[in-house]
Amino acid sequence: MDERTEQNTARRTGGAEGFGSYIRRKRQEAGLTQRALAELLFVSESAVSKWERDLSYPDVSLIPDICRELHISEHAFFAACDDAPSPAERQARHWQRLVRGWRWFFGISYAAAAGICLLCDLFMDSGLDWSLIVISALALAFCVTNLPFLAKRETAAVCLGCGSGALMLLLLACWNYTGGRWILGGLAIAWVSLLLPWSLYALRRFARRYRAALAAGIFTLWVYALLAVIWLFTGGMWLWDIALPLTTVCLLFGWAVLAAVQWVPGNRWCRGAMLAALAALSIPVGNTLPRWMGLPGTEDISFAAYLDPRLPLEGWEIADRYTCYLLLAVAAALLVVGLIRLRRVRDRTA
Repeated sequence: MDERTEQNTARRTGGAEGFGSYIRRKRQEAGLTQRALAELLFVSESAVSKWERDLSYPDVSLIPDICRELHISEHAFFAACDDAPSPAERQARHWQRLVRGWRWFFGISYAAAAGICLLCDLFMDSGLDWSLIVISALALAFCVTNLPFLAKRETAAVCLGCGSGALMLLLLACWNYTGGRWILGGLAIAWVSLLLPWSLYALRRFARRYRAALAAGIFTLWVYALLAVIWLFTGGMWLWDIALPLTTVCLLFGWAVLAAVQWVPGNRWCRGAMLAALAALSIPVGNTLPRWMGLPGTEDISFAAYLDPRLPLEGWEIADRYTCYLLLAVAAALLVVGLIRLRRVRDRTA
């Protein structure tokens, strides 16, 4: 039984389920939790919960994404909106007209720009030269603005594939116009850069669990790979003296923030305490890291000077010290509140 027959049969028998029940059933049939669906739609988990409890309706711009993730048609979606179908349908039609107008605007603009540049290059410069750069750049823009609405299936994969090809054509068109050996480095850096969106697409497409950790791991490896490829074509000691230490420290802080949000036991107060403590720690670390790396021209200020009021500081460094104190005080207050709430919960469940 297809979606339309299912809805019509339910209405005839007087047993049509509400919008929230319909969304909940389709989500469960898709094997998704509320949190998983929220991550796919880039909304909060509470928003999905409100939809399923008939407390609110999704924004009209989310309707195509909801239908795709729940494997339903837009007709079935609107048929499930028994409480207020007319406003939703009017908003959907308005949204579709707006999208259609933008698509035509960009399409006509791209065609006009490409045609003018092509004619100028052919008749004024007697050949195809710089116009290839413009045409390939317009093709890359088309993959971002128009192609997502034209692709019927596997939209992300189609757009990424076409965008990757357009980017390669743009680099080759620039090389054809300028010449030089830079094209090898440009192509290598471009391909490594494209590994990030392709990896994140594969993660969203195939991974069901541990997405945050996997995404952080992919990003970490990608940053190091990109630095390595750039260093292979540029040389020098900047990679070992500056880039790797700075990158490693920044990534460690990023992993610490992820751990505080995702894996720290307790409640939101305890997680907020860890985030505030990390923010406080970032001030002395960021200010003294150049000195640890031995970079010339850096001030001789120790890490302990930001925590010990007996050690002298000058200028804006004094403001940094008091900011660090304030963040540590906020972290301590949040931790106390979190521990008190955890104890109350434990006492109620005992």
